[in-house]
Amino acid sequence: TINLVSRNSAGMRIGDGLDDSLVPASAYALDNAEWSRINSGSLNIYAVDGPGPVTILIGKLDVTGPDAGSTIDDPAGRVLFRTGESPTASPTGTIRVTGALKATGFRVGNALAFQTGQFQLASDTGSIAVLGQGDALSGAVQIDAQDIHVASGALLTRLAADPFFAGVEAALDTESAGGTEPVLRAGALGLTVGRTLYIQRSGTGVDPLGFEDPLDGFQVRLAREQTPITVIINGTFRTASGLVVGKDAWKLFKDSGVDLSGFTADSRLNGCLLNAATCGEVPPPPPPSNPDPSIRNLIEVVKDPGLGETPPGDPDNDDTQSTSPILPPQTVLAVQPDALPGQIDEPIAGSGNPALTGAGIGMSGGASQ
Repeated sequence: TINLVSRNSAGMRIGDGLDDSLVPASAYALDNAEWSRINSGSLNIYAVDGPGPVTILIGKLDVTGPDAGSTIDDPAGRVLFRTGESPTASPTGTIRVTGALKATGFRVGNALAFQTGQFQLASDTGSIAVLGQGDALSGAVQIDAQDIHVASGALLTRLAADPFFAGVEAALDTESAGGTEPVLRAGALGLTVGRTLYIQRSGTGVDPLGFEDPLDGFQVRLAREQTPITVIINGTFRTASGLVVGKDAWKLFKDSGVDLSGFTADSRLNGCLLNAATCGEVPPPPPPSNPDPSIRNLIEVVKDPGLGETPPGDPDNDDTQSTSPILPPQTVLAVQPDALPGQIDEPIAGSGNPALTGAGIGMSGGASQ
């Protein structure tokens, strides 16, 4: 194992194409070429918190696993990025990914891990992909943070200041600039969340493409017994029969038997409330409280003849509901308040992408050291 520990209060810059306004050039820095000369079984990267908005900034970075290089060559090894007051303290600070972070040659037991206060993936410029042989999804992404946000760079800045600002749901439903490919792809996703999990809609298609992951490898845990958490996700699931999107993804998620007791009542997936029996359309925002006189007169004219008993878009009378049920996979998405960060208790079968097994992803204590 190689540990790179920086106490530079300006932060850490890793990879190419980085923004000096987020982390200055005076920070500890490794470009992609320097990074490529690291060879280890496992690799731990730590940066101390500083006054800047971002503690570790990651740009275009190529990580290689046992079958491609190797940054790490242990079939059970991992690459961990961590921020805090000390290497063994609780995660604080911010990690932001603004470039293409691509791990190749990863086996099922390998992981790309992050432990921080706020984890940010800029969906308009950055992406994370963990792949195995033949570019098939393999290995895991493990994130342990108070807030996990996948959104455009501008929206990430707003969320860092206030993750509950007025209009946050509408902002996350607005399509982020970028390509048509999902910005977060892995053989398994293990997310340990303390407060908020947000994934903005991305891509150019009619369906959200925030992330792509096998449902049997998607784990959300509650960090440090802090409940409930607010979840707003736009994304797709990969199954043996292909990608499941939109309302069908919401139904598949619901039918998987997920325990929603740790989520807030307004948590939702692809615009559908997770605690709802059926998925209705998201209601439009209310009109301005003080419209100008011309708008006020128009509202009064329309109001006189009456609008009818059933307003358009009523979820109970929505003819747009999908009538094609999706059979759920045998495995389930579990919310496990008592699980250790990054720990998936046992292998999960389904769609050819088993979830990661093994110890937690902390840098201190026991076998994870």
